[in-house]
Parts: sequence; structure tokens; C-alpha cells
Amino acid sequence: MNRLRKRLHYSLFTNLTRCVHVVLLLLCLQCNQTNGERSLHNVYKSREHLENPKMFNVGSVVDSAENTAQFLQVNNKHASLLHLIPKCCVKVVEEVNYEPNILPTEVTLYPTSIPLNPNPVRTVQNVCDKLIKSQVYVVIINDGDSPEALAVSQTCNFYNIPVIGLSNRDSSMSDKHMHSVYMRTVPPYSHQVDVWVILLKELDYRHVVFIHSANYDGRTTFIRFENLAEKENIIIRSIIEYEPGVTDIVNELEEADEEIQCRVYLLYTSDLDAQSIFIEVSRLNMTAPGYVWIVSEQALRATNVPDGVLALKLFNATNGVGHIRDSVYIVGMAIRDMYLNENITKPPSHCGDLSKNQWETGTKFFNYLRKQSLLYGKTGRVAFDGKGDRIDADYEIINMVHGRPVTVGQYAYSQIKMRMQLWLNAHSIIWPGYLSTKPIGYVIPTHLRVVTIEEKPFIWTKRLDDGEKCEEGSYYCPKFNKKTNSDMPYCCQGYCIDFLSELSRRLNFTYSLYQVEDDVYGSFEQRNGTDYPKIWTGLVGDLVYKKADMIVAPLTINPERSSFIDFSKPFKYQGITILEKRQPRRATLASFLEPFENSLWVLVSVAVHFVALALYLLDRFSPFGRYRLPNSEITEEDALNLSSAIWFAWGVLLNSGIGEGTPRSFSGRVLGMVWAGFAMIMVASYTANLAALLVLDRPKTSLIGINDPRIRNPLNDFSYATVKGSAVEMYFKSQVELQTMYKHMQKRNFMSVEDAVEALRQARLEFEAAHDCDLITAAEQFGRSGYGVGLQKNSFWLEKINHAILSMHESGFVTDLDNNWISVETEDGGGCGSEYERFPTTLGLRNMAGVFILVGAGIVGGIGLIVIEVVYKKQQTKSQRQLDAARGATYKWKDYVQKRKYYRSSLQKMRAEQIKQQLHQEQILEVQIQHQRPTSQQQTQYQTKPIQRQQQQQSLIDADIQHFKEQADTTIQMQPSFESPFTVEKGISDWKMEEERQPQHRATQQHIVQQYMQPMQAKHPPHFKHELEQKVKQKSSNKDQRKKSGQQTEVKERKRHSSSRPEQHYQNIAPQFTDSYSSLPTSRTPTIRPPHAMMYHTKSHEFNYGYTS
Repeated sequence: MNRLRKRLHYSLFTNLTRCVHVVLLLLCLQCNQTNGERSLHNVYKSREHLENPKMFNVGSVVDSAENTAQFLQVNNKHASLLHLIPKCCVKVVEEVNYEPNILPTEVTLYPTSIPLNPNPVRTVQNVCDKLIKSQVYVVIINDGDSPEALAVSQTCNFYNIPVIGLSNRDSSMSDKHMHSVYMRTVPPYSHQVDVWVILLKELDYRHVVFIHSANYDGRTTFIRFENLAEKENIIIRSIIEYEPGVTDIVNELEEADEEIQCRVYLLYTSDLDAQSIFIEVSRLNMTAPGYVWIVSEQALRATNVPDGVLALKLFNATNGVGHIRDSVYIVGMAIRDMYLNENITKPPSHCGDLSKNQWETGTKFFNYLRKQSLLYGKTGRVAFDGKGDRIDADYEIINMVHGRPVTVGQYAYSQIKMRMQLWLNAHSIIWPGYLSTKPIGYVIPTHLRVVTIEEKPFIWTKRLDDGEKCEEGSYYCPKFNKKTNSDMPYCCQGYCIDFLSELSRRLNFTYSLYQVEDDVYGSFEQRNGTDYPKIWTGLVGDLVYKKADMIVAPLTINPERSSFIDFSKPFKYQGITILEKRQPRRATLASFLEPFENSLWVLVSVAVHFVALALYLLDRFSPFGRYRLPNSEITEEDALNLSSAIWFAWGVLLNSGIGEGTPRSFSGRVLGMVWAGFAMIMVASYTANLAALLVLDRPKTSLIGINDPRIRNPLNDFSYATVKGSAVEMYFKSQVELQTMYKHMQKRNFMSVEDAVEALRQARLEFEAAHDCDLITAAEQFGRSGYGVGLQKNSFWLEKINHAILSMHESGFVTDLDNNWISVETEDGGGCGSEYERFPTTLGLRNMAGVFILVGAGIVGGIGLIVIEVVYKKQQTKSQRQLDAARGATYKWKDYVQKRKYYRSSLQKMRAEQIKQQLHQEQILEVQIQHQRPTSQQQTQYQTKPIQRQQQQQSLIDADIQHFKEQADTTIQMQPSFESPFTVEKGISDWKMEEERQPQHRATQQHIVQQYMQPMQAKHPPHFKHELEQKVKQKSSNKDQRKKSGQQTEVKERKRHSSSRPEQHYQNIAPQFTDSYSSLPTSRTPTIRPPHAMMYHTKSHEFNYGYTS
């Protein structure tokens, strides 16, 4: 009972859940319909201003009454949801009219149909009288491939009335020049090649022979296939255009079978043409095992289709009901879109004047039609391309087995992946010859002709003598000689020979090897004048013109060659570089400067002098540096000057002992310690780098690469070249920015590598540089590429060789070849590395010669500087003598001027005293006279006395001056002119004259001095002589001090001595003269001669003073 209750409850719950699901589903459908109606209503409301017609006539031309009935009435199985909606029968047009998502409510379609008349003229007349007269907006025609359908399409095309075909698959209907408004719900026959390309990719066939009919449909189909095949890398090895009675199909097939060696054939012809071709194919046994045939749907209708053939067949091609329904739905959706977006004009109503009856909206309506698509149509997914042809149609893959078509696959639209997809049961396919395994699609030859070229280390050649055979590891490779018109015997070995031997072993083929005749790699150039077309030369030429099947050589892969031949994957990667002569290994004289760059040397030199200047300034302005310290005997001369600062900076840097000239101030010493740390680091770095450079010295190239200025803009004494016809020459020729270099190289290129200074590829250059110690590779590589195996265009060997080369790289076989042939050392075990890579353990004179030359340069520089110092000192002494002479003459003249001033002032004072005394006496006399009246004679005498006194006074002064001048001219031989001013030049000239007569004059001078000194000694007390002797002694002691002291002391002494003038002494003794003269009688005052300072011996800067009274 409990179990029964549980089951009852479970069934009730299940039924209730189903009812709820059904109700919810109905509500959702109702809501969707209501929302759709509301959205359409909103759209309709927004388009109320368009006055479009509400009724649209749809015409049809069918070939039978049965199809007419199908057009007018079909069963609608629009899903009665959960059997709640009853079934009903409606017309297909009425079905569209009542479909709310197709047409607006106010729009209605009306069908109009006519039968297809076998007479094209009658068909055209019916179209005009019944369809066009009814103002149809579109015509649906079940035409097939009949000419009547073509007449209907052209008639409607005149009036821009769109036509929808249901069964015509002729490619000519896609020509929009003839059928501008024609579209169809079936794809044309030419669209089969789209599926062919996908099928070939699936079967991994990349080489095909294409056979097509010599008509518009066949040529159009081939063009379409060619475009698609190029995108998918499918090679068309041969094209055969078949025209019955014209084309020798037997010869074409035999030539394709023998020369091309392709075994995959594509046949696109009509059934009659295919039947003729199949007869010849069977006779030539081209349906034997190993062949593959893929034919078109038309060819599949032939009666003699061989077994094992693959073909395509359009799915639902004969489903007339489905095509009619899909076309009407397409028309309804197009009318809806145009009704909502365009102002629709009515179509023409009769077949009258074409210029007046063409439908203006017809082209727009056609564009709306081809933009429509049905995801779930009766014939599958319905969509159109730009020409109005059906795309994404479903196909069946047919395999003929025992004369019956068997479906082995399908090409259809995938609802899951939302794209077209191929399903193929490859294991169930029966191939020609009743094979169940897929053929490879081509015939591989077992013996190949291989061409090569001599280039070490890839190909080494050796000329054979008569009867001589090749050694083990080498291979016979003859070379054709034009002069003897015969082959010369050679043996070849090397990198490429070992590579070819391994390749043949892995791919199981045999080969015959020979050398290229013209010894070039190959270039595309003109021969025998410019009127002839360009041809390929060398290795590439032999391959292009089918003299060889394969090139195994260091052949560079480049785009120009790849346009004519196929290249395999690179078996050796390389780049272009420069090979130059190695510079001699010698140490330069400036090798000891190499540890630092030039800029660093300049900075160090600047730093030395900058630090020296800073030390000098710090020590100069510091109160504890330049000036005397308390209780210290250090004088100002011991302070740090600029010269000592520079000496200190260089001494610290060069790690030499500093005995003097160190900074005195604390600030200067701090800077000195920092400078010592800097010097320690720099010296340590220099020492380490110098040791590394001298010990590990290695040669360097002088070129920096392809952008070196000497290569870009070569001078007359600089040349470079490459090998003519090589990849390097082609590279320079193709690069626009290297045209200048190419023109320079073109005249200097060599015919072979052995004759060239520079080789052309990196691997060869590495070999040459490793074996020739005078060569070295310069700078980095450029123009990187690789060496590949050359094959004829579209060769079947390409994929197999690529796989073999990749396998060789992975297994390390290519690395072994590099080690054996390129990086191998010489037989003596050393190669260039033994000489150039050996590290020297000791240093010789050639390494340190620059240091000795530096010492010698220092000695020579010191000698030069001492010569300069001597010459400079002589010039300085001479200039000083002239300066002293000028200064002495100046001092003499100053003495004369001072003495003269003093003499005048003394005379004036004495005369003034005398005049005062006379005036005093006259005043006394006048006072006496006032007491008594003078006579007239006394008055006259009194009046004339002042005048006489003045005259007398002036005459006395003139007499004294004249006497002074005479005495001065006699004692001093300078004879100055009191009428003209004294000049320094005059004094110097007089001093020179005096020096010349100095011996004769010195006696006279002493005599004069004694003559003047005796009266002075007699008149003055003894203390004057004692004082004069003291002054002489003081002068001699000062002279000795000046000799011991420097130039600064000499200048100071000169200044001090010049300040003690003789007039100063004369001023001290002047009162004595005055007192002695005052005792003379007043009637006659004697002439006063002041003492004169006599100066001699100017060379020793000594002044001797003599006095005369």
C-alpha cells in the first residue's frame, strides 16, 4: 500500500509538472507573438508616412500542372505545439500572408501562375500578357536548363522585374550583364569546385590535373577553382581544355601521365564529353591502381563512369515543393523589408516602351531579395551571394562501386558549428583498381639528376687521371667542357656530399651527380643583347630548364629564385658578412694608453690641474695656510704656490714621494686626501686593464660592418667585391639603399670564390678564416637567410625532403657536419687558433716600447725647456739692465729738479732776509729823515732805491744760477739742457755714452769728488764724514743681501734705497750753510752752491754721493 501510494503521488506530481510546463510554454509563445506584433506595430506606425501599396502580385512560370498546384497549395506543418494546434491545409501564399513575422497585417500577396510553353516566343508572349499585365513584383520560374527559361529571364530583365529560378544551374545565368535581376535557390554547377578544394585538403592531395569543357561554363569553373586552389596551396600541374573533335585527348593524357607524374585528375565536363573521355582513359589504363578521379555532377550522368570515381551530387536538387516554398518565403521577407524602408512604385503593366515601362524599384527589390536568408528552409539553409546564386547548399559525396553510386560522405551546414562542414567516411571509399587504401596521388621517380658547384668546404673537387677512381667517401661528379665537348672526370666530397648521401638513404632514391657547366649559382639576366628575353644561368638555370631534378649545393634561398624553383627547409643557416685581410699583430707605441678611452684621459688631465688650482686657492685664502703661524719660523715664501700645487697633484697621481710643497691648511689637506683616493682607484684600474690588454691582446677588424663609411662611400684606394651571379650579388642588386655599393662591386666581382678577396657566405667565411690566418671576418652578419635544396617547381619531393631535413636537425646530423667540415682545425692540430689564441706569458720591448719612448720624450722635453729658460733669462736680464738704466737716469733728473727747487727756495729766503734787513735799515733811515726835512736830491735818491734794489737782486740771482749751471755741467757729464725738458731716452743714451768712456771718466770723477769733498770736510764738522762713511757701508751690506735673496727682496731693497734721497741729508745740513752764509757782509753775498748727488756704477745698483760746496 505504501509503495502504491508513493507511485500514485509520483505520477500525479509528474502529470502536474507537465501541465505546468505546457501552460508556461503556451504563455511564452503568446507573449512572444504579442511582443512581435507590438514591435511590428511600432515599426508600422513609424512608417505611416510611406504610401506603399498593400497588395503585391507574385507570378510563377512552371513546367507542369503538378508544380502549379504545389505553388498554390501546400500542407503547413508549422508545429502544432504538443498536438494542441490542429492541422490545416492552406495555400503557400496564404501561409505567408497569415505569418505575422513575415508580412505586416495590411500587406497581402496574390499568386499568378502560367505554364511553361515549349515555344520560347509563346512563353515570352504569355509573360507579357498575363504576368506583366498583372503588375507582378517578382516571377518564380521552375525553368531547368531549357531555352524557354532563358527567354523568361531576359524578358523580365528588360523591365527590372526580379526572377527567381528553382532548378537552372547553368553558370551563364550568373552573368549580371545579361541577367541583372536573376537569382536562384539552387547553386550553379561551377560551385562544385568549392567542395572539391575542401575534399582535396581532406584527402591531402596538393597536385592535380584539371580537365574542363571548352565552353563558358567550363572556363568559368576553372577560373573559380584556380583562385580557390591558390589560397589553399593546391598546385595545378596541368590543364586540359577538351573540345570534341578538336582536342587530342589521348596525347594530352599521355603527356600529363609521363612528364607531370601527377595521378589526381579533376573532370568538369558535360555527360556527353565525359563519356568520350572515359573511353580514352580506360584504353590508356589510367583507371589502374594509384590514380584518383574526381568528377562533376554532370559527368556522373555518363553511362560509362569507371569504378572508384568520386563525385558530388546536390542534395534536394529535385525537391520542387521545397524550392517553391523557400522562394515564396524569401519573397515575403524581402517585401516586408522594402515595405518598411522604401517608397515602392508599382511595376509596369504592359510590355510597351522600355524607357517608360522599366520598374524603378525593381533593382532595389532584387537587392532586398538576395540579402534574405532562411536558416531552416525546406532545402536546407538558404542564402545568396552578391550575384544572387545559392550558397551553402548541401552536397552528397558519391563513390562509384560496381556501376552504382554509393554515398560515402556529405557536405552540409552544421547547426552546431554554424558553418558548412564535410563528413567523409574515407575507409569505405573504393579507389580505382578496387583499392581500399588511399593512393598517394603521384609517381615518385627512384633516380634523380643532381647538379652541384665547387665551393669549399661544401664541395671539394679533385680532377681524376686516366684510369683513376674516386676514393672512399667521395662521389663521381663529371663536368662538361665546351672546348672538348666532353665530360671531364672529377671526384667530389665535402659537406653537401655527405648531406646528399644521408638524404638519399632516408628517402630511398638514387642519384647521378654532375657539376654545373658555367660555374655560377644562377642569376636572371639577358644574354646575346637586350632584344632577347632574360634567362636563368648556372645551377638555377639547369633546374628551371629541367636539365636537373635537384640542386644540392650552398645555394642561398631568396625571393627571386623562389619564383622559379622550390626550396626546401634550410639545412644550413647563414648570413652575409665581410672577409678582410687580418691586420698584422703588433703593439702600437701608444698601447699603454689603451686601458682608458681618449675621453677618460682628457678628464684625468683636466682633473689634475683643476685639483691643483683648488689646492692653491684653498691654501691661499686659508688663515692657517699662507700666513705665518704663531711662534713659527715659516715665512711667506714657504707657502703653497700654484707651481707647487701642480707638482703635488701630479706626484699623488703618479704615486711619487712628495718632499715639499704640501698643503698647510686643513681644507687643502682634506682635498689632498680625496685626491689621493681618486688616484689610487684610477691607478689600480689602469694597471689591471693594461695587464689584460697587453697579455690578452687579440687582433681586431678595421671595418665596423655594412654601414662602414669606407664601404658606403669607397675611395679610390679601397675596393671590395663578391662572386658574380651569387646570392650576395643578387642581394645588393635588389636593395635600393645599396645601389651605390653594387655599382662599385659590379666591375670588380669575380667568377669564383677562389679568385675573390671576399667570399660570399658566412659558413664559407668561417672556414676560410679558420684555415687562412691572414683572413678575418669583420663585423656582424646582414642579409640573413639559409642554404636549401633546390627542386623543380611543384616537385613531389618537397614535402619529403623537408621532413628529412627537420629530422636531421633534430638528430644532430647537421651539427656533426658543421664540426667535420666547417669548424675543423688544420692537420697540425693548431689552425689559426694555435698562433692567435695562445696567451703570452711575458712582455717584450714591443709591448712596452711606448713607455720608453715616453721617457725619452720627457728628457728631450726637459732639454728643450732648459734652453728656453736660458734664453728667457738672458732676455730678461737685458731688459732689466735697460730698465735700471732708465730708472737711474730718471732718478738723476729727479735729483736735479729737487736740488734746483731747493736752491731757488734757499736763494729766495736769503734774498728775502737781506731785503728785510735793508728795508729795516731804510725804515730806520726814514724815521730819522722824518725828523728832518729831506732835500730834493735825497727824495730822488729815495724814490729810485727800490728800483735799484730790484735790479740788483735780479742780477745777483742770474749770476748765481749761471755759476750753478757751470758747476753742474763740469761735475756730471750728462750736460742737461735747462732750456729743454729731460727725457728717459736721452738719459739712456747718455748713460750708454758714459759707460763707453767710463775708464777715462772715473779718474776725473774721483778728482771732482775729492775737490768737492775737501771744502765740505773743511767747512763742516767731523760728524758729517762719519755719517757719510756709515751710509757707504750700509749700501755695501745691502748689496750682499740682494745677491743672496730672490727677486722679491731685490725689488724691496731697491724701493727702500730709492726712498733715502740725498736731498733728505741736504735738508739736514742746510741750516749750517745758511748760518755760515749769514755771517758774510751784506754788500756782497757769495754764491751758494748746494751739494750735488753724484750717481755711478748703475750695473750693480750702487749710488755714491759726492758733495761740492
